[in-house]
Amino acid sequence: MNYSEKLKRLQERRNPGFKQYSLDKAFSAEDYKTEVEEAQEYVMSAMEELPIRSTEISYEEGDRVKKHLLEELPAYGFNPDFRYQGSVPCNTHIKYHSDIDLLVIIDKFESVENTKRITHPYSGNPREDLENLRAACIKILKENYTVADIEKNSKSIKISGGSLRRKIDVVPANWYNSEKWYNTEIDYYRGIRIFDCKTKERDINFPFLNIQLIDEKDAQTFGRYRPLVRLAKTLKEDSELNIQISSYDMQALLYNMDNSIFFSNIRDSLLYTTDFLNRLVQNPNIYKSLYVPDMTRKISDRVDISEVRKLCNEFYTISEQLGIIE
Repeated sequence: MNYSEKLKRLQERRNPGFKQYSLDKAFSAEDYKTEVEEAQEYVMSAMEELPIRSTEISYEEGDRVKKHLLEELPAYGFNPDFRYQGSVPCNTHIKYHSDIDLLVIIDKFESVENTKRITHPYSGNPREDLENLRAACIKILKENYTVADIEKNSKSIKISGGSLRRKIDVVPANWYNSEKWYNTEIDYYRGIRIFDCKTKERDINFPFLNIQLIDEKDAQTFGRYRPLVRLAKTLKEDSELNIQISSYDMQALLYNMDNSIFFSNIRDSLLYTTDFLNRLVQNPNIYKSLYVPDMTRKISDRVDISEVRKLCNEFYTISEQLGIIE
């Protein structure tokens, strides 16, 4: 795929009203761009954050779904908390129609890191409660969004279409109270356990700590970290290699880069990022030592090194196109 086509796809993702007009009609001879110029525009556009209105709509649609659940779940015996997680709160999303994750956090019980803090053990069945919460959410969504598409995954309920302008991922979970949260009383140290209805297991996550750490990394690099993440996600999106790296792990990979890399100009940042990824590919033990920002797991637990190699290839290719690597 050439950069003219990649640029077109990028513009379509960022702007739903984008139309590709005939070059003969829309441009004079002086308006034609070289492939290098298109690659430069591609990189610069990929790094930009989406229009504020796009993000506002994602939250508005999430709030619509939340309102129905908030009002109707009490009839099923639930009064949950609601929070957002994912790339939209992190501001690393790259699509105008980005979906948003809505956590529905059960109120009946909480998990604790230090079981010695439990003074009144819960007498109910946590997994059964979460299954009932999930079932209630599905019923409410079906009743309120009759023409929407509802896809039931093991960890979330995805609702889209109909009157909704965004896809909403409804994620049943329970609070996980870490020792650090108890000791500091800082909200983002409080985690969650996400319920998997197939395995009946509950994964521990710290999405609010992740958002905080992404914010801090971007501040420490004077706003240069998020643009590089957006570029990496865009390269993945337009790659012909089918790169299997989630948005979360893409953020984690670049989070492990030294802050000094981000203080370079864009051309040098592309070179240093390519070198960083290549070093991981050439030294698997270094790669296997890297953790996600909240330190709950290693990146290699979910991402095979072959996928990092593919991402490295995309950075190498565009760096070569721009004359950064010869």
